[in-house]
Amino acid sequence: MGSFSDVPALIAGGTINPFRFVTASTAADNTGIQAAAVDTVVVGVSDGSTKGPLSSAHAESGDPINLQGGDIVLVQCGTANLPTRGELVQANTADGTARVAVTTVGPARRFQGYVALENGVSGGIIRIQKVGSFVYYPTTL
Repeated sequence: MGSFSDVPALIAGGTINPFRFVTASTAADNTGIQAAAVDTVVVGVSDGSTKGPLSSAHAESGDPINLQGGDIVLVQCGTANLPTRGELVQANTADGTARVAVTTVGPARRFQGYVALENGVSGGIIRIQKVGSFVYYPTTL
């Protein structure tokens, strides 16, 4: 569970992999799930630990989620739309991995508030910095 004042203590509402964006679940109080939508607001990024030596999952339903504390965290990149240094980063649609933020689709996009500090590599782990969440309203709809 969280050990920093800025890290919420959450219980997994499903399988969460290491170094993935986590969002609050609407199914139950104090429950987090792996972020699975580009416009989902995240509450943090899971740390690199696994449930046990025989598991590749960070947490499964009912387990505590360990989120990384501090302003700079590690996140795993997806396989496409890789962020480059200085770009806004958000959760990938499928699996909570990192992708470059979408800024020109739809009436508004909510961002997790992270910027890439390194160039992303398919499946690689990069450092990102928290800069605050916000809503972006593109001029092209």
